[in-house]
Amino acid sequence: MRIGIVVDLSSWDAVTRDLADARRAGLDFVWLSARDHRDERCSAPVVASALAHGDHALDVVVEVEAGTHPIGLAEELAVADQALGGRVTAVLAGDDVPLATETLEVLRAAFRSRPFRHRGERWTLPADQSGTVRVTPAPAQLRLPLWLRGAGLAGLATDTGRALVDDGAEHGGVEGDDVRPALRVCPLASDGAVDVGATVALLREARDDRGVDVCGLSLDPGLDAAQRSLAIRRLGDRVRPQLQLGELPVELIASWDAPSAVDGP
Repeated sequence: MRIGIVVDLSSWDAVTRDLADARRAGLDFVWLSARDHRDERCSAPVVASALAHGDHALDVVVEVEAGTHPIGLAEELAVADQALGGRVTAVLAGDDVPLATETLEVLRAAFRSRPFRHRGERWTLPADQSGTVRVTPAPAQLRLPLWLRGAGLAGLATDTGRALVDDGAEHGGVEGDDVRPALRVCPLASDGAVDVGATVALLREARDDRGVDVCGLSLDPGLDAAQRSLAIRRLGDRVRPQLQLGELPVELIASWDAPSAVDGP
């Protein structure tokens, strides 16, 4: 299983700090939400493009909302994928099935990087249908992964072969594009640190019982910068090894509970 964190979008300093912490911890990816800490829409593809200046090899999952003009979304996602060297996965989020269906249809056409026209309930492209529209640049990837997230989108995911993000709702994730992704809230201990045992159990259940391949973990927004950095580090050096290796020496696990100058009191 590959694991990553949902990035703190409260400030640019927080974004870059999360990215650096995730890279140092050896995590697999970072997840950029379509909404910030105030629940306001943000342009995750633009944030993803800005991350290209850093020296890291993390994949970047970029969430966008159905209903945003799909031509603008396609352009931003393609630029982000070019800037990050083909490391972008897009997630289309929403609960309005017809709107998500049409947005997905336009995105799929736009990513093919050839002229097309579209007439739907929400959008007509180009506006007068007298010609065609083409989105440039093309994504760096030959096939940019495009997942779905939303309680009502299971049918759309099945019909189109797209992966459906399992975010703990009543529906289960639909396997598509050879992956089954999930979002989970990371269990924390009473001191604000990652509850390693509970997190490992949560991820093993998702992997073994629900077939999850990729899981993004959300951390408590109430953590301060130091606590958040420590939580990310523990995901990398304590949780990830137990997921990958299955069984670790008892002495190693016991050493984690010993006082550490790095972890603090």
